[in-house]
Amino acid sequence: MEFLNETILNGKFFSGFVIGVLVKLVSDILYDKHKEQKSYKYEQKRFVEICEQMPDFIDEVKEALSLQPNNLVRDFFVILEWQCLNAENCFVFKDNGINNYLHKVQLLVDSGYVTDITPSNAKMFRMKEQFVDALLGK
Repeated sequence: MEFLNETILNGKFFSGFVIGVLVKLVSDILYDKHKEQKSYKYEQKRFVEICEQMPDFIDEVKEALSLQPNNLVRDFFVILEWQCLNAENCFVFKDNGINNYLHKVQLLVDSGYVTDITPSNAKMFRMKEQFVDALLGK
């Protein structure tokens, strides 16, 4: 008992405890940072791979977003070439059967870059900000 009291009073126990807590804290911070960097690199690689599968659609979306009044628009329709749609404040992309835009957009939905918000028969989607930022290089 006397040894325990002397150790606590001399501060050896307390300083060892503080050092242990600090080491654990620093190792957790470094590990979390490493995981975050690894995840970010994976997301970048995944985004590039997806874009490489649909360069025509990606170019059309980039072009639509680059026009000044459209830079805040995130909603879009994908309709068949023969369909007609009068839509305000959103983009309309036509699937001609060859370009397979509906399938490409579904891949973006599955990857989490786009959300399906179809209100009726016309397929409507909303681009997520991470997708727009990646497209525009932000």
